[in-house]
Amino acid sequence: MAGMVLLIIANAALLVGFFFYFRRRIDRALATDSIVKAIRDEVNQMIVDFNGTTDRNIALIEERIGRLQGLLSNADKRITVLKKESEKTKSSEDVYAQLKPRGPLPEPSIPKDPVRAKSPREEVLDLYHQGMDPKLIASRLNKTLGEVELIISLGERRR
Repeated sequence: MAGMVLLIIANAALLVGFFFYFRRRIDRALATDSIVKAIRDEVNQMIVDFNGTTDRNIALIEERIGRLQGLLSNADKRITVLKKESEKTKSSEDVYAQLKPRGPLPEPSIPKDPVRAKSPREEVLDLYHQGMDPKLIASRLNKTLGEVELIISLGERRR
């Protein structure tokens, strides 16, 4: 019986030892210092991740700003070219407007064929082949110089 009592006392001592051992481990695991340290480590890691994400986003934004500036520069160049072309068009329209006869011109003294009237194209080409100057042809037929020159150039191509 004394052996049994010793065995119970040894078991009780062992259980008390395990109790204090595991209690100390649980207290360490649940201690505020270790929890605070773990939270700080996790927050610091999150800050590092946020900084990396922010740097990447800033780099993307800067790259896109650069591309937009390039596109704006290209658009400005095209607008400048378009303005120059529209000014050229307007100036050429002004020149053609000045070339148009301003009022009624005297009746041309071109003999007309009573049998068959000639088309304006034929009249221009006939007068040109007779050696008449395109400006004079334009004034006689009440046409612009541009029209006469166009008819003459098209007529020369057909020959």
